[in-house]
Amino acid sequence: MKKALYLILVIMLSISCDSTEPEENMPEEKITLDILNTEPEIIQLKFTSTNINKTDSINIYRQSSPPVRLAAFYNDVAETTIVDKNSGLGLEWNTTYSYYAEIIGKTNKTTTLIETTTGEPDTTTQDFTFQVFELGDSPGANSFANDVWVFSENNVWVVGKFKLGENNTNTYTVIHWDGEKWIPVNQIINSFGVDAIWAADEDNIFIASQIMYKYNGTTFDYWDFSQMNPKGAPLHIWGVDKNHVWAVGTEGLILYYDGIKWKELDFPENYYFRAITGDINEGVAYASAVDINKTNTIIVKISDVNTEIVFESEDYNIELNLIEFIKYEKEKLICFSESFGKTLWEFNLANNSIAYKEIEEPVGISIDDGHYSNSKDIYFVGDDINGECRLLHYNGNKGKIINLPYNNIFKFSATHGIKNFTVSCGNKNNTKSIIIFVRREL
Repeated sequence: MKKALYLILVIMLSISCDSTEPEENMPEEKITLDILNTEPEIIQLKFTSTNINKTDSINIYRQSSPPVRLAAFYNDVAETTIVDKNSGLGLEWNTTYSYYAEIIGKTNKTTTLIETTTGEPDTTTQDFTFQVFELGDSPGANSFANDVWVFSENNVWVVGKFKLGENNTNTYTVIHWDGEKWIPVNQIINSFGVDAIWAADEDNIFIASQIMYKYNGTTFDYWDFSQMNPKGAPLHIWGVDKNHVWAVGTEGLILYYDGIKWKELDFPENYYFRAITGDINEGVAYASAVDINKTNTIIVKISDVNTEIVFESEDYNIELNLIEFIKYEKEKLICFSESFGKTLWEFNLANNSIAYKEIEEPVGISIDDGHYSNSKDIYFVGDDINGECRLLHYNGNKGKIINLPYNNIFKFSATHGIKNFTVSCGNKNNTKSIIIFVRREL
């Protein structure tokens, strides 16, 4: 009997000494992830934890395939902010992003996906900074920049004809910016200089200089056109990739490259091509041209074997001559004609209609070239009625002249860029090459 009572007492004491609370009375472990702020290129997230062990590891992810880990940390604070800048490159505009957080090693400790969509900056209110380069400036230097291609801020290619070296005695036709200095890529290709550049990648850079050349990452390859004997000279290049490239130019010249050889497509010789773009998905190019009398402007659809005129200004009884800029976007061609006034317009390929884009300000800019990021972010270069160079930005609603830190009168030739970095080039009286880096601060 005494043993039984002793056993009962031991059990009771054991129960009374157990400090573990019932599971239903334990504080709930909770983690949350919220959108704190969304900008065109940056998303801020707020992570909050409740009753989580300080030694637990937390991961924050952007949903993708595979997921991108934005942050990893111990839960030593109850609240923290995570900023997604896409590794410093900036997020894409008008894009929906999803995020979630998880506690490593614990099941069912993952937040639900949260979403937010980036917008677009009001690009006419942003700050711009500039970096200006002048190459060659001596009597008879004959230095000019015709075209530019931007891979990154530290990888810019400019073509033309450049007098460099001591006393500007060395002549080059292709130069490369490595982030610190301009490096000549080659000696002179020919005495005329280089007219145009287009790149599929850093090892497939196409240039036009009377005939076609391609930089393969080390040297220049060129094609002998003597047997083909093209009627004109190539001036503008566009391609889908390194195996599907078009070049257009004077005297109705249309060339197509299939990755192995170039061939010429038949087209009337009384046209002069001014610009080229294309539809990457369909694999076709669109080029603008004007007739020899400058009375009829056309847009030509070009495949690998055929050409088709899809627009003629004569059919619309309007003056849209000298289309210096053209860009394909979703069955529409965005065009800017070289004339003083509000001449940004769209041509709808589906129904052959024209829609004008009013530029509230300014007027009086004659356009030479443009760089297109999207329909609300376009740079144009040209000059005004006084012959002074102008850089114009259009944000889908209005235009803004960006005042350049360069007061000399010179002629713009081309512009190209990536997102918030644009490079424009030209020359002053064909004796000095002018290259301007334009950086937009968001």
